[in-house]
Amino acid sequence: MTSTIKMEKAHWSRTANAAADASGDLELGLLARSEEAGLGLYGQRDPATIVQLTTKAQHLGGNPASIGLARINLAQVKALSMLGRHEEAKRHLQPLLTSPPSNKQEGVIPAIWRVDQVWFAESWARSYAGEEPGADHARDQVLSRTGDYQYVANVRLHEALCATVNGATDRGIGRAIEIFDGLPAAHRSQMITETGKEILRAVPRDHQNRPAVRDLRAIMHSSAPATSTRARAQR
Repeated sequence: MTSTIKMEKAHWSRTANAAADASGDLELGLLARSEEAGLGLYGQRDPATIVQLTTKAQHLGGNPASIGLARINLAQVKALSMLGRHEEAKRHLQPLLTSPPSNKQEGVIPAIWRVDQVWFAESWARSYAGEEPGADHARDQVLSRTGDYQYVANVRLHEALCATVNGATDRGIGRAIEIFDGLPAAHRSQMITETGKEILRAVPRDHQNRPAVRDLRAIMHSSAPATSTRARAQR
């Protein structure tokens, strides 16, 4: 993603946040910021900036059962994982695993919250930490609850990420290539391709020139990210 596009997206995020704040609806403000943080995880912002954004949003307050606050917390969990702050990420995730919010809140947009968002975040966090059993369990929970192609592809890419983090480069990269080969070009969204790039970043330096790694790098280079109206599901 070019710096110009990043600047444009940041501008629109600030505009959305300002409009939400002007409404006087705290939950709307939290939801707007959760959108900014959630999208930022996929190449728009660096993880440290996401942690700063989510920490600032948490200080706005709100009901502990707020969906907007939960989505902000999930984005923070993911950013912390990307920064290697694994224990901190899991500590922040635990309350959402035990007491997730509900879509029954008054005024909530239908389907803006799904419990598999928490399992997706756990799959993400445990994969970055290289915890294969925990990541496998979380991934199975996601796959049993959704058929959305972006969700399915990305959570399966977590498996490839986890293997790569643990040094099993050929297995991890091979799994990633298998997943991308099974995706039509129109389904290679920015969220999916950014996860592929994260797998490449996890490859040890002395493995960078392996044939499989070069193949995945070529796939990432040739993939033109598609825009999807279902992108919110993963955030």
